[in-house]
Amino acid sequence: MANKAHPSTHSESTFGIKQWTEKTWDGKEHKDVHGAKQTHADVIFHFDGDFKGEAIVHYLMTYIDDMQATYVGLQKMIGELGGREGSFVLKVDGVFENAAANSTYTIVEGSGTGDLAGITGSGEAVATHGDVQPFSLDYSLE
Repeated sequence: MANKAHPSTHSESTFGIKQWTEKTWDGKEHKDVHGAKQTHADVIFHFDGDFKGEAIVHYLMTYIDDMQATYVGLQKMIGELGGREGSFVLKVDGVFENAAANSTYTIVEGSGTGDLAGITGSGEAVATHGDVQPFSLDYSLE
């Protein structure tokens, strides 16, 4: 059976940090180690807008110096999107430089649960220091 294309929906939300814990790979507080380093961050974000809920994130980061880093992560989105409840996982790729975190997201195929089973798509966000950050996601549901 041929795959039928599903229409894509554009969503706009905002998010903020609820919790951020980051340590170097050898267990030191990341702010206590300056310069090049590798870290792991456990993060919880809260969302409002087209997506309402929270995200549990695990980032692996490599810092070039205190002001530049590259990161990858898995972000489990739990809540409501477009009136449908469930969860899905985003694969995150990003770069932190010039005081901004630029992230791109791809929904992990098969990760959707509940009313969000079968979700596919991608998105992006640019986060700077502040309370509320923009988040956009283009998605399709089977």
